[in-house]
Amino acid sequence: MTGKRPVPAGTEDRLGRRVAGRGQGRTSLPDEVLKQLKQPHLGVGVGQIWVIPTEYLNWKSVSSSRWCVLLALEDGVTGPPPVRAHFVVGSTKPEFDNLVSVVDVPAGEGGLEERTLFAFKASSPVALSLLRVEGVFKGTLSSDWIDMMFAAITDSPHSSLITLRRLIRDA
Repeated sequence: MTGKRPVPAGTEDRLGRRVAGRGQGRTSLPDEVLKQLKQPHLGVGVGQIWVIPTEYLNWKSVSSSRWCVLLALEDGVTGPPPVRAHFVVGSTKPEFDNLVSVVDVPAGEGGLEERTLFAFKASSPVALSLLRVEGVFKGTLSSDWIDMMFAAITDSPHSSLITLRRLIRDA
């Protein structure tokens, strides 16, 4: 015995070589989805509301996903196009201390299903390619709400918002 696991039949790469873990159960994605994954920044913008799984957020929660507002886009190391989106996480329950700036957005605004409180104590950077696959777009807030949120970021004493402040200032 050579110590290698047997490779199931039908698992060859495009050159006909047998490769473990490839070939079975694979489906091809529609061309439109492939295009979006290659250019994830298209259609993504400041003020959008997304539902994102909590495992990708700087937020401890018992729920599996959270409503988030996109407040800045960050370019890659070599410059545009953007590769990361910075979100502030929302909550439908008032669970914040007095040291946190909060913007209270009513249901119906930007596709929100419930009144949502956005707390400005940390931001969550999410890769745009991940956002396109894991996130669910819900709608876009009006510029008045975005202005209130930018003011809350500026007023927040939390140092965890430094990157978000810089991105907003430089935009």
